Amino acid sequence: MCRPFDDIIKRQSARVFRLLFSFVKNREDAQDLMQDVFLRYFERPVSFETEEHERAWFLKVAANTAKSHLRKAALRRHEDVDELPLSAPETDPCLRLTVTSAVAALPAKQRICVHLFYYENLKQNEIAEILSCPVSTVKSHLRRAKAALLETLGGTL
Repeated sequence: MCRPFDDIIKRQSARVFRLLFSFVKNREDAQDLMQDVFLRYFERPVSFETEEHERAWFLKVAANTAKSHLRKAALRRHEDVDELPLSAPETDPCLRLTVTSAVAALPAKQRICVHLFYYENLKQNEIAEILSCPVSTVKSHLRRAKAALLETLGGTL
């Protein structure tokens, strides 16, 4: 394999995996879909203008790949929180597990918006582009997710 491909895999694999896992909530399916994302890039390499462009491209392709997968297969969701590779920014392991569990329990659209906004540090307009929806929809999902998290966590955040 060429060196540039190795570099791209190193830079994007964790990010792509986390987003895919956020959609499918199953480690094996996320790994399979991650291979599909990188295969798509290897079959037709894209020249990226900036690192932000590269990140956005991989996240968009990952989101579309996951959506397509979920449409094709009536996937049974696995709610195993121990497998969830997300973490809260806090250092307290109990709080991190509590926040991670609360995020995992959100409806899919809210959970994915939360993941992209808080874990990938994307702006709302970037999330809207990746998910192919209006910015107002992203704002709504984030607002509802925040309300649900505050209710679930009892103001712990």
